[in-house]
Amino acid sequence: MGAHAGDRGMMLAATATALSVAVRNVFGVLSDDERNDLSRLTVADVVKRFNNKRAKDFNSSSLKEYGRRVQRAADLFVGWRDDPANFSIKTRMTKGNDANAGKTTPTTESRGAAADRRGTSAPTMSGGATRHRFSSGQIGS
Repeated sequence: MGAHAGDRGMMLAATATALSVAVRNVFGVLSDDERNDLSRLTVADVVKRFNNKRAKDFNSSSLKEYGRRVQRAADLFVGWRDDPANFSIKTRMTKGNDANAGKTTPTTESRGAAADRRGTSAPTMSGGATRHRFSSGQIGS
């Protein structure tokens, strides 16, 4: 996801990289057979296995953040898959650096229409499906 979404401007490159690193690490605990057929797994199941197997390698806040990023990546992917033309990424509130300085404004990375104009697709993830089941072949290695 990171190379595609960040390089194509569908989301900030740093965000795409952070999500990609988390997904690679968390899904790295799965066997090849499990990665080839994700239909029997949920994001929560995979994150729990990662936490159990890699707890000694990360502090508790890092484990929690990895789980949050993997869930966000999965949600963004499902949102894109369901409606690529209208896909957008909602980002956190930021303070503007212009005449409205000090005012907090929501920012949105709207990429569906831009990707459509460029003729590109946008594999990323939206929603809150914490128990999302993967369909076979949904997430590549």
